[in-house]
Amino acid sequence: MLLDRLKGCLRWRMPGVMRFGLLIVPILAWLEMTPLRAEDAAITVSRAWARPTIGASATTAGYVTLRNSGSKPDRLVAAQSELASAIEIHMHVMDGDIARMRRVDDVAIAPGQSAEFNPGGLHLMVLGLKRPLKAGETLPLKLTFQTAGVLAVNAVVSMTAPPDDAAASVQAPAAGHQH
Repeated sequence: MLLDRLKGCLRWRMPGVMRFGLLIVPILAWLEMTPLRAEDAAITVSRAWARPTIGASATTAGYVTLRNSGSKPDRLVAAQSELASAIEIHMHVMDGDIARMRRVDDVAIAPGQSAEFNPGGLHLMVLGLKRPLKAGETLPLKLTFQTAGVLAVNAVVSMTAPPDDAAASVQAPAAGHQH
């Protein structure tokens, strides 16, 4: 009975925009209050580094270790940097005796597992650098995950990988990705 009265009010006494607002506002409020559970998307980044550029080269490779300590699988689906025009996810594959790079669309990370980006394997191909990178600098990266959203990471520019226990400088999820 109460529902019929409410429907009558909404149908006859309020303009369409107000009726829409009364219906959509509670739904949006519920969505905003329903956070992504941390155990569902718990990606940590370590050993983030990139090689210095050689001469006037506008290309380099970046490496990270991604760990999914959550209960759901996740995928790295994209990467970007304010210092580059594009970043592609690549992997080396052997074609006989020749190592070739192949672009991959994404990298799956199962719960409790890691994805390691290393020279000769998975890597971030950083293209169209706006300036050369020198050892000791940092390369800001934004890594986009299917579930975890965007993580901002500072990769150290170095000729060699950091120690295994080196944590990346990871910032809170980037603006624009909220749950």
